[in-house]
Amino acid sequence: MRGRTLHRREWIKFALSPVATWLGIAHAQSPSFEKDPFALGVASGSPMPNSVVLWTRLLPSNPMRNPWGDTPVAVRWELSTQQDFAVVQHSGEAVALPQLAHSVHVEPEGFQSNQTYFYRFRVGKYQSPIGKTRTTPAQGAQVDALKFAV
Repeated sequence: MRGRTLHRREWIKFALSPVATWLGIAHAQSPSFEKDPFALGVASGSPMPNSVVLWTRLLPSNPMRNPWGDTPVAVRWELSTQQDFAVVQHSGEAVALPQLAHSVHVEPEGFQSNQTYFYRFRVGKYQSPIGKTRTTPAQGAQVDALKFAV
């Protein structure tokens, strides 16, 4: 790492944070927010026939004075085939870790292939913009056209 040394305790804390998240012992909280923390929006990627990766990052109103500090923040995610989320097909909770600048990286599975999905994140009283993603066709499926967006 350039400019900063990662000390042993920090490295261990960083390396074990996914394990703590998986075990539900990260002590994630839902702190108060001065304004909408979803200023950076949402993104998706790495589509597969049965999964996609969903991403967002919580941004404090003043990044130089982060009120959450070293506190992991619980973030709810939802995924639906309907843009109005009348029926939520998949949902869960992820932890925005301070070691990862309070970003959220979710890899839900169990989707239908070649299907469009809408997704969003929630924290406190705030909701992210709605994102749109699509799974890839099933392996070996006949495909007439394929679009990529960057």
